[in-house]
Amino acid sequence: MSENLSENEKLILEAMLSGTVVQDYLWGDLSLNKNSFESNKNVWIAVFQKRIDKINEIDFENPNYKVELRKRILQQACLSIQALKTLDNFIDFPKLKD
Repeated sequence: MSENLSENEKLILEAMLSGTVVQDYLWGDLSLNKNSFESNKNVWIAVFQKRIDKINEIDFENPNYKVELRKRILQQACLSIQALKTLDNFIDFPKLKD
């Protein structure tokens, strides 16, 4: 899976896979309590909106804005993967192999 990726793409994939582990821990109660995504829809919308709000708060005049933007985009991507896992009944996504 990862053999066709550039080093940068591998780093991004590894960050996302690691991030999903963190998101599983942080937001696992939304999925592990056996409630469907649909039953927690309003909570998920609030979680996603908070991430969007954080992106909107980034000061693009700040010389380090790209670091903050990358962090927020990765957080959003990891939350999206967690939501997909919940929606698809805990599908095991593949792990990155060296």
